[in-house]
Parts: sequence; structure tokens; C-alpha cells
Amino acid sequence: MKVKIDFVTNSSTTSFVVWGVSLDHSEVLKNEKLLELAFTEYEKEGYNKTGLTFNEFEEEQKNGSFWEFMELIGPVVEPLEVSTGPDGDDFWIGAPVEKQRDSQTLGEYKKEIISKLNQLGINVDRVNYICEAWRDG
Repeated sequence: MKVKIDFVTNSSTTSFVVWGVSLDHSEVLKNEKLLELAFTEYEKEGYNKTGLTFNEFEEEQKNGSFWEFMELIGPVVEPLEVSTGPDGDDFWIGAPVEKQRDSQTLGEYKKEIISKLNQLGINVDRVNYICEAWRDG
């Protein structure tokens, strides 16, 4: 039997497999570093047509759609990946299992992920194995 261990999509299912953490939406939206990164991406992509300040942007994110925030934050946290799950009520962030280098121990890989999370203002001292899958259709 062949086992696929990375992010997979097709017309009916989605899988998300990482070493990472699960956070509540409110925790994510209190994270100044993530908000700053999202705001930078918002401006870089030309979405700030009304000239929102960072504070106005922050308020919009707290009162708006979390999906929009996710679209902004995804590219800026690379090589980490993010997902909200099938209903959008989760926030998972971590490094894909298959990105571990052959020369790297699992402990070394986890430390690298923890360091990247801490750089994003997500202060953790351990990561968990997150393996989620859901039907899209």
C-alpha cells in the first residue's frame, strides 16, 4: 500500500499533514507579527485601495472574514503552511511532514519548526503531529 504524506487535493478530498500547532482564531488575530505580515502582503498585492492604516486593517481583520486573513497570511509564512480545516473554525500552522531533510533527525526538524513559529510570534516549545482530512464535495 502506498501512503501519501503531503498536502493533497482533488475534486473531492483535502488532507493537511504537518508538524505544527492549532490555534484559536482570536489568538491568531492578537498576534501583532502575523497581522503586520498580513498587512504588508495586503499592501504589496495592491488591495489597500482605500489607504487603510495598520490599525484600521487590524480592526477590519478582527471584525471581518477569517478566510480573507488566511489568504493574506498563507504566502508570508512559507515554508510553513496554514489551514482552517473544512469548516473554517480551526487554524493550523506547521511544516509539512515530507519537507524533513533526509540528513535531519525528527528532533532537529521539530526544533527548526518551533524556531520558525517563534519568529512569527507564535511562542511554543513543542509541536504536534496534525493529520486532518475532509471531504470537499
